[in-house]
Amino acid sequence: MRRLLRLFAALAALMLASPALAVETSFHTYDGFAETVDAFRLVSMIFGDPRYETLVMIVATVGIGLGAIIASVRGTGMGLVAFGFQILVGVGLFVGLIATTGTVHVYDRVRNAYQPVGGVPNLLVLVAGATNMIERAMVETIDDNTLDTNAKIEFGAGGHSFDLFLNAVSPRGPMTDVFLDATIKDYVRQCYPVARVSPAYGVDDDQLFRTTTDLPASFAAMAGPATFSTVYTRADKGGTTVSCSDAWAHISDRLSDPALFDNYTSQICARTGYDTGNAQQMTRCRQQLGEMGQMMLGRPLGAQAFLTHILLGNTVGDVLFEDSSSITASSAASSRVCA
Repeated sequence: MRRLLRLFAALAALMLASPALAVETSFHTYDGFAETVDAFRLVSMIFGDPRYETLVMIVATVGIGLGAIIASVRGTGMGLVAFGFQILVGVGLFVGLIATTGTVHVYDRVRNAYQPVGGVPNLLVLVAGATNMIERAMVETIDDNTLDTNAKIEFGAGGHSFDLFLNAVSPRGPMTDVFLDATIKDYVRQCYPVARVSPAYGVDDDQLFRTTTDLPASFAAMAGPATFSTVYTRADKGGTTVSCSDAWAHISDRLSDPALFDNYTSQICARTGYDTGNAQQMTRCRQQLGEMGQMMLGRPLGAQAFLTHILLGNTVGDVLFEDSSSITASSAASSRVCA
């Protein structure tokens, strides 16, 4: 009788899950932050649902009943203490590994993101932590022995660097404001046709479209006192015609504004999956934008300098596309007239 009472006392103690039994682990992911956090949250919600506990009680009750029936049918009876010990072990494992929950600290080494997820069963916390430790050791070994920083998993895992570059060079509208955009386009239309054929300017098609790694320098070479373009500003929406030298001085001054690309940088980072409200993630995004310049142009560039190259390069492409469309439309119109 005393053994029976001790058995039930131990059973009751095990069923009271103590927070002291909760475990914690870190889980490092590489460009899979949102998906990993959502997965652990889903697990937490499933195991925290009261209906799950009810289901476990039903299954356990049915299992104990069936076990007793099968044992009696086979004639292999079991003592009450031995039978209770098996129940005690099962309940202990369930309470310690499933009912008691811990916390998974999710880190994204690519985005510099962090999010703790609580309410995850201890068993899953231990398994996730152990397997992720093996993965992290392998990734760190590879990265530590990779000489090219742009080839490290921590930089471009999951195609992250390609997504970031694609979003950076694919603006959905003006990258800065419509006035600077219009000013640079008119500068290319009016100043470049003379500069490209004159040896006095030092810029031509081969340099601009193929060999240059410094677009601002190539644009500066288009400037001259004898050609003119229009400068547009918020205060002068109709524009003022000035020399190409003065126009480039205005453009260059605007491009040196450290806040010029703030809104566009936020758009790039948001489209690539960064949390724009998180200062650490935005710092990492700007850092990687700067590293893109090293990858694409072969020389160190900050985020602003890299985005300046994109703005100027896209402007040249836009102007050429507009001009080719105009030529095509003129040719089509001439064909209709001749017909």
